[in-house]
Amino acid sequence: PQAMALEFSSERADDPWLAALHWMRGVFSRKQRLTQRPVAEIPPDTIPKRLRAFLLEFDDAGQPTALRGDRYEFWVYRQLRKRIDSGELHLNDSIQHRRFSDHLIAADRTNAVLGELDLAWLRQPVNVTVDALCDELRNLWKRFDRELRKGRLKHLDYDAQRGTLTWRKPKADKDSARQDSFYAKLPLRDIADIIRFVNERCDFLSAMTPLQPRYAKKIADPDSLMAVIIAQATNLGNLAMSQTCDIPYHVLDETHRQYCRLATLRAANDRVANFIAQLPIFEHYSFDLEVLFGSVDGQKFEAATPTVKARHSRKYFAGGRGVVAYTFLANHVALLTELIGAHEHESHYVFD
Repeated sequence: PQAMALEFSSERADDPWLAALHWMRGVFSRKQRLTQRPVAEIPPDTIPKRLRAFLLEFDDAGQPTALRGDRYEFWVYRQLRKRIDSGELHLNDSIQHRRFSDHLIAADRTNAVLGELDLAWLRQPVNVTVDALCDELRNLWKRFDRELRKGRLKHLDYDAQRGTLTWRKPKADKDSARQDSFYAKLPLRDIADIIRFVNERCDFLSAMTPLQPRYAKKIADPDSLMAVIIAQATNLGNLAMSQTCDIPYHVLDETHRQYCRLATLRAANDRVANFIAQLPIFEHYSFDLEVLFGSVDGQKFEAATPTVKARHSRKYFAGGRGVVAYTFLANHVALLTELIGAHEHESHYVFD
């Protein structure tokens, strides 16, 4: 039903998957089936060689005679979904799957917008900027050459005969013993005490609002919220948490259902991140005091129960299924996390 109703588009006029979709719509509109359709009707470039044995039927001489319609239909739907996610196909009347150019500024407004930005590198011609960058790169190469010839780069070995550089792991930092002695002086604290301490400073638990604020019978107490957060974060579960603490299971379950949602978790995380950003130590974690650097990192977690996003990944979960927590970090602070499937490419969810 979705394939018959949605209007797909592509930058390519001869896109094979749009041709396959239009052909299938024509067959379905005539109240016919794809099974046993002649091979000559199949749109070209839609059946790869490795799948011909599965999507086509052959005679004794090895020549294709008919199409296996149910398999071919599923194959086309799968390719449509894959190309929508990659941006090759578009849905003009949607918000998430429009063409990339729709999210950009119109060409007639480019000069006005660039003038509003008032960027220094836009005030001069592009060839001047490129020449300056090339000069900077040339100076960096000369500096690197001098440092290497003087033997100051202890982690690099240059082979003059082969003309190659070999990197080796630098020796361990001598300050490791000093760091161990420093952290050894810090007292051990329970995670609940740390959460309570953070909540006293930034009151992030107040962002955990109930799902039904007007008809909520009881406002959740901080202990129940902290217990649910720890139970879910450590994958312990509400039942096991109720057996190890003095809070009944029905209280934890109701708190989890009413207060733990994606919107409230993000709001609470924003409060903690904003509070950390105001601390004097925050800027010293950065590589540059004038520039705030960020990075993205994906962590793999095996799912205890099957969900829509939990997918198989032999590399990370062997025979199990799991998800990827794709987190945006800045100075060791998690600013945003997006859960994606283990089969999805992480680069589709980050804009450089």
